[in-house]
Amino acid sequence: MIRVVRQGIIALCLWMAVCVGFVASAQAPTYPLPIGSPVQVSGSLLELASQRLLVANPDSDTISIVAPSGGAIDSEISVGDQPYSVALATDGVQAVVVNRGDGTLSLVDLLESTVTATYTVGEMPYAALIYGNSIVVTVQSEPSVILLDLSTGEQQAQIAVPDTPAAMAIWGRYLYVTHQGAGQLTLIDLDAAEVLTTLNMGPDVAHSTSIAIDRRNGLAYLPQTLPNARMVDAASEARMLPVINVVDLSEMRLLPQRQIFLPAADRMVNLPAAALIDRGRNLLYVTQAGSAALTILDLDTGYAVAHLDTGTAPADVILSRNALSIYVHDRIDQTITEFDAVYRSYVDTMHSSVYVPDPLLQIGASLFYDADDARMSAYGSVACANCHLDGQSDGRTWDGTVTPDLRAANPSDDLDWLNVHIRQMQGGAGLDPASVDAAALVAYLQSLTILSSPEH
Repeated sequence: MIRVVRQGIIALCLWMAVCVGFVASAQAPTYPLPIGSPVQVSGSLLELASQRLLVANPDSDTISIVAPSGGAIDSEISVGDQPYSVALATDGVQAVVVNRGDGTLSLVDLLESTVTATYTVGEMPYAALIYGNSIVVTVQSEPSVILLDLSTGEQQAQIAVPDTPAAMAIWGRYLYVTHQGAGQLTLIDLDAAEVLTTLNMGPDVAHSTSIAIDRRNGLAYLPQTLPNARMVDAASEARMLPVINVVDLSEMRLLPQRQIFLPAADRMVNLPAAALIDRGRNLLYVTQAGSAALTILDLDTGYAVAHLDTGTAPADVILSRNALSIYVHDRIDQTITEFDAVYRSYVDTMHSSVYVPDPLLQIGASLFYDADDARMSAYGSVACANCHLDGQSDGRTWDGTVTPDLRAANPSDDLDWLNVHIRQMQGGAGLDPASVDAAALVAYLQSLTILSSPEH
């Protein structure tokens, strides 16, 4: 009897050991996360140690240092063509600027307000970050992530990745790269300079231009759009579905059950662009580039607690170091909108450049990104930029026609054709052919083929 009991206990212990082994195996992360390490995220706006704001001005070919109290521009520095992204070295003095229009990086001494070096990286760079003594850059013409020596510009590595690499985040030695066209997420080991995996989120995911990382829970939040190109007869309000997709970073696995469908969480919005986690309040800030708005989501419930108006095509959002202010970069307006983070209310709008863009092109750009104007979209759901973000092609076939790349095409000045296209694709009423707005939109479309710098 004692022997039987002993055998039973041994068997039970073995069974428990096997179960524990299974549990341990199931819980062991594929990619151990660097808990405790800081996160860097690429973007066009950041806060300096002096509490000034550093911002890129693509239409003025400059970067500016702006004092948020009163919005005074402390300095404005000419860089390359179409500066798109800014990054700060660990010394807090050097900034790296990605010049999308001429395929270069500008190294800037912020104390002296001078460009100290210019590095060529290839056509259509998108974003940059600093890793140790290296500059990490996404380049879209030859889809890759390039590492350069910060001091010399010498190339240290070139890592091939899927098409349209865009925004980046660095967490420990891991680099996360979004893909603007297809919505993928690539994980790279920076120390080894190699791709570990690429997560494909489905055939109909696009416009992935930002990433927000929740360090506490090991999650990434990705503002994206689901273009419904497969349904030929889909109503305009169903053509572009704005979502926040959530990824488990320890497994690089999409979590469909956690997806936030923005029309249900907030209202019909267009082109979710930039995201930021406010961990202290457990909130997610998301800019809507096609709706000129900032959505504030409660991560506990998944629903919006505020919807705030911004300037045109808000491209980036940051939280001040003291967590009291939210700053949104309005790329087309060349402004920064400030909100009170406690009361979730408007505070101020600050200009980020002393240079005034061509007013006709600015009106046209605003219409191009506007899904709320009934002339452009019936339900606030589709903007021209949905299919032609940055003037490029989304690579999809709509009603039998592949979206043209406006930077390589010669856009028509036929307003009748353009209005038919707006009505069919976007459900908009169209523009009066004799109006300034119609002339402005045509002028903007035609300007996309010209990558030239304004004269200061």
